[in-house]
Amino acid sequence: MAGKVVSVLNMKGGVGKTTVSAHVLPYFFFSKKKAVLLVDLDPQFNLTQTLMPRRDYEKYKAANRTIFSAMEPPSGVGLLDVNVADAPVPKAWDLAPRLREYDDGFVDLVLGDFDLVKYSLIPEKHKLDKVATRFLKFVGQAKDDYDLIVIDCNPSSSFITQCALQACSALLVPIKAETYSLLGLELLAKYVNEMPLIYPKPSMSVLINAGPTAEITALTENELRGHKTFGPTVLANHLPYSRLLAAKPGEIGFATKKGKPYSYDLGFRFTSIVDELAQRWGL
Repeated sequence: MAGKVVSVLNMKGGVGKTTVSAHVLPYFFFSKKKAVLLVDLDPQFNLTQTLMPRRDYEKYKAANRTIFSAMEPPSGVGLLDVNVADAPVPKAWDLAPRLREYDDGFVDLVLGDFDLVKYSLIPEKHKLDKVATRFLKFVGQAKDDYDLIVIDCNPSSSFITQCALQACSALLVPIKAETYSLLGLELLAKYVNEMPLIYPKPSMSVLINAGPTAEITALTENELRGHKTFGPTVLANHLPYSRLLAAKPGEIGFATKKGKPYSYDLGFRFTSIVDELAQRWGL
């Protein structure tokens, strides 16, 4: 097995990155029975909070079973330092709780961790290089055990974003069809193309998040699909607006697996998106 590594990223916030990572891409398991690893690389760890109750998260956090252990060995070095010891890199299936399983397919989640913010405070490049090398080895190992590895990123050009871009061979860019939506896309493309550490350059697929405002959606969708650079990257299918995708206090888990009205219809739309991505990604 040589898994596909995909980073879900946009330099603009609020476009649906976590929604896509938490609810759409797991359909590589639900509809195709693939082995899927979700990696929460955003210090805000919204992906984790979407799919796991806090009481369970605290248990795994106390056991050092979060993304932080993939970045550096657990230690007490503190907020302004990095543990650069050459300790073994953990296997993903040792860190990641299993969320769903059926036959040969499953969905695992590498939990997020607020401690990732420390990497924006550390100036020593040689220490950060150690972190990046460890993370890339972690992802490389996971490719032997999973068909698809999904990295949910924060909307920035930070060190951890660079790690995600170095690790992936494909980018999935959610974008809301609204005024100025192209700005974040153009910035991301420029960043990827001009950053020498990111090589080879990942392929890009753009997923339009329809949102609740149909008028703006129709107007800007035409602009996106007609763009000479980004038009070919835009998926034919789009993420439909649904109240099932809205975050609600106390509601944890996959949006279409809660037994609510219209869940089947939304799942069918997710399957269409996944079918299109599977063709692009060779899955």
